[in-house]
Amino acid sequence: MATTTAVPPERQTAVQKAALFFQSCRNVYKGHRSELELVRKRLLDFGVFWPEMRNESRLVRTLVSASATWNWGSVIQLYTWQPGRFTVSPTRTFGLTLLRRAAMLSPTRGQSTYKQYFDKMVNAFRHNDGQAISYAELIELESKIIPLLAKQYVAASRTTRVNASLDELEALSLGIVPKVVWKEELQNYFNITVDPIFDFENVEFIREFFSTVKSVGEEKMMYYVGWALVQATSLLTNAELVRYFFQTEALADYGHQEICFSIGRIYMGVPLFARYVRNSVTPAVLRDASSVLRILHHSLRQRLENTSLDWSKLVSVAPFLNESESIILNLVSNSDDKHLDKLYERFPDMTASIITNLELATQGRRATEENTEAPKFDRFDNLYSVDGRSFSLFPMAFEPPTYHEHAPIAVKFGALGGEMADGFARVLSAALPAADAETRYKLESKASCELRGNDTGPSEALSLGLRAMSMSTLYEAFILHKGSPYGLPVGDRKTVTDAKLFFILWCYVHCGARNAVSQCKDLLTVLSHFHRVFGCSPGSGMFPGRVCGMSK
Repeated sequence: MATTTAVPPERQTAVQKAALFFQSCRNVYKGHRSELELVRKRLLDFGVFWPEMRNESRLVRTLVSASATWNWGSVIQLYTWQPGRFTVSPTRTFGLTLLRRAAMLSPTRGQSTYKQYFDKMVNAFRHNDGQAISYAELIELESKIIPLLAKQYVAASRTTRVNASLDELEALSLGIVPKVVWKEELQNYFNITVDPIFDFENVEFIREFFSTVKSVGEEKMMYYVGWALVQATSLLTNAELVRYFFQTEALADYGHQEICFSIGRIYMGVPLFARYVRNSVTPAVLRDASSVLRILHHSLRQRLENTSLDWSKLVSVAPFLNESESIILNLVSNSDDKHLDKLYERFPDMTASIITNLELATQGRRATEENTEAPKFDRFDNLYSVDGRSFSLFPMAFEPPTYHEHAPIAVKFGALGGEMADGFARVLSAALPAADAETRYKLESKASCELRGNDTGPSEALSLGLRAMSMSTLYEAFILHKGSPYGLPVGDRKTVTDAKLFFILWCYVHCGARNAVSQCKDLLTVLSHFHRVFGCSPGSGMFPGRVCGMSK
């Protein structure tokens, strides 16, 4: 495991670099290491004077310099591993700040929790006798910014644009930032000598971001961006601030581990997860998980064929459907240690400081032509990565609560199987545009049943319909096979049936996400299985208004 690997200070192997990177991150919380002074210095380097509001702040310079130094943590990042090519997108850390803010402002906690957190952060990051704006002013500013950005951040439909020019970036930033300024800042911080090319992820969010700049003014938007960046970097600062962010010891420990894994994936993904899988995902675990996968895969194929869909046509646009074992097998790295050491030879030796390591790893990654990332994941949505027309499970899918080798089969199907079912649905959704007209029509017509209001568009309905179909298939496969040799015997539970336990674990894994309404409630309300298992009566919030062909 990365937490126990002994690492020398010099001449480190790739696995040792990855291990020390992860250890330096976790030691902020587990080892009570403080990086506060170094974090404060870096924020000043980025032009972040939070908690003060200064008119000399320059928003674009902050976004570009933070991306150049870390490729992590800001509201919008310019993500690059190739000279002159940038992916512009909102960051997952911004989503995490929204999630925690909502939790701290929830009625069960009262308004004081978020204020206490704000006051704690002001005390930690205040510069000498600088004047911080009040909590009331923060809330007023957030009320003008967060609803607009959050709506686009969690939107189901997001536009991407590739191979865009500086002219298009200038247009997307609504002319607030002239292209000459963009070019100058990119040249200064990234040392590019060619005309930059941009790939935009979530165009709507980026446009809304700059529209909000125009609305509230650069000075106030710079303050908010600084506040978001301070919250993200506080997770790499000290244990006390991590606990304040997550509010409880249990959430802090688990949440901080996920942050360290997600950062490690970006920079040290290949050796970190290769070693993780070798030590943690044993052949017995792989066989167990593969059993759940085979049952789901077989049942899904039968279901699709029974709805008059031509399986071969689906496979033609999603070959993964015939090779689904890869979502398990992809976890097992085929890279030996010599290959890993060669791949990471341009990465400097890591240190005890996660902040220093972020900078060193960013330099090493940009000097390395081959990709060193593990598949993207987002615990706040799922534990798998959809990459084109396939998906891969992230190693943390094989840890509680998603998986335990000795858990009842209801738990394995409801939690780990739920991730697999969701992944199948997303692969189908991504592949469908390339399918023939007849196949598209059959799936889309079945999904049209899910249109329940004016605020639900066709793409959302299709996504929901596919997820409902996949989830329903998983449940039926579980009921059919729960007594088979594919899992350990279910224990004696007099008050909780197997079926209830299945849904309880599924809900536990999925219903705490930032977009839980769409990921959890919307899906369960169209599943006839759910209301039958829990005895939901007509008229209740969880009773389906109709039973759609995809979710029967």
